Amino acid sequence: MVSLCGRLLCRRYLVSAFRTADVAVRDSLGSCASVHWGFASSLDGKFELLGAWAQNVMTKAPQVEFAADLEDRGVERIRYSVATQVEGQGGGRGVEFFGAEALPSIAQALDVTVALVAPRHRQAVAGAFRTVAGASCSSMATDALSDVEAGPWGKKYPQIVALWRLALEHWRPLFDLPASSRRVVLAADRMAAEIQGSLERAIARHGSFADSAEALEFVCGVLLRAERRLERAATSAAAARPYGALGMAAAGKPQGTSVAGFI
Repeated sequence: MVSLCGRLLCRRYLVSAFRTADVAVRDSLGSCASVHWGFASSLDGKFELLGAWAQNVMTKAPQVEFAADLEDRGVERIRYSVATQVEGQGGGRGVEFFGAEALPSIAQALDVTVALVAPRHRQAVAGAFRTVAGASCSSMATDALSDVEAGPWGKKYPQIVALWRLALEHWRPLFDLPASSRRVVLAADRMAAEIQGSLERAIARHGSFADSAEALEFVCGVLLRAERRLERAATSAAAARPYGALGMAAAGKPQGTSVAGFI
């Protein structure tokens, strides 16, 4: 298992997002492998890649190993996590990862939603359900979902409305977050989904790899390019707005958040 560039990391993050990409390999250990990757955001909304780790079919409990790697590189605490638990590994380690409180992934719910509708409707349906996800509180999200249900998309896809009603019950911890923190969490969740989509498309175009080391190198390259795009977007946004998207004061300190003491 190899971490991304062995880079030193911040001590504490507001939110982390971890995903897994499956790859086909041709070595003698098996025909498939997984590459786990993650990034995190500080309270001011600055995103940073945490690393990428290859797991072949013979590897057990990868989370323990990359948690140790992150600790060696400086990570002490993560306040919230989105999809921290590595799939298929069992146990409760995901919730306890650097003390992180696990939060649901709305981006994954949107992915499922889009997959259930006709291609020509996907953009409009996704926009309607993003309105629900972007509500400022749980009750307003419920009201927004009722509006969707009463509209054309709710009538055409009632099964999706039913799924979202069930999901809203599990999203209450997310709506209970301070507004500034929730914006960062939602942005991290959305970016993880977008990067994962780009990564899966790049892997599909490449085809199989000689071994997990080659697959890891390829994934790291894709992730580093994604990180550079995020940095350029953040620089452009900062230049366009005097205080940025998260209400940063001129001195660079976060305003109006109950988690400031965490950092």
